[in-house]
Amino acid sequence: MFGLNGKANGTLVGALIACGIAGSAHGDIIQDEFDGRFMMGSNNPGQSFTAEGGEIEFISAHIHDGNAHFGIFEITINLYVGIFDTLIDTETVIMQDGHNDMWADFDFSGNILTQGDIYSFDVSSSSGRGMIGSHQHTWVGGYLGGEYVGGDFYSSPNAGSVVETHDLAFRVTQVPAPGAMGVLAGGLALAARRRR
Repeated sequence: MFGLNGKANGTLVGALIACGIAGSAHGDIIQDEFDGRFMMGSNNPGQSFTAEGGEIEFISAHIHDGNAHFGIFEITINLYVGIFDTLIDTETVIMQDGHNDMWADFDFSGNILTQGDIYSFDVSSSSGRGMIGSHQHTWVGGYLGGEYVGGDFYSSPNAGSVVETHDLAFRVTQVPAPGAMGVLAGGLALAARRRR
């Protein structure tokens, strides 16, 4: 493994473990499962989630456009504290002509989320076009699996529109913790020094 001696290997392994511990304090939320789509139109569907804490980097949504040949259009995500309570930030991406069935990343960097607090977002389309991926985890006959337990899907941006049987297909990614990268860099430098 990299031609390092035992001591250097131990230092490197220790640094990687420490990096994992430091980095695990703030994690990503990944709800990649989807088996259906929800029309954006005038409803502006949304999703709540429980923050892992730290600085958010992206909120991503899986977008489908059955009329991609009609040209570009804009998709906007509004991020709120609570269940659509206080607007924090708004980000828009331009969907290019022909883009279809893809993850769109909305840059929310600079926003610090409090670990354990509830946040929500809604998704809208400038033209009413486009659908966002959704996952049905429960149906009349029972539980299908894959539920995101940290929040709920909403058919419109108000607390009364919760849809208990579904989640949106979404991701909330965090900016990597600087302490974790510093520990890793220090461990690698020490391992290289001991190798000499």
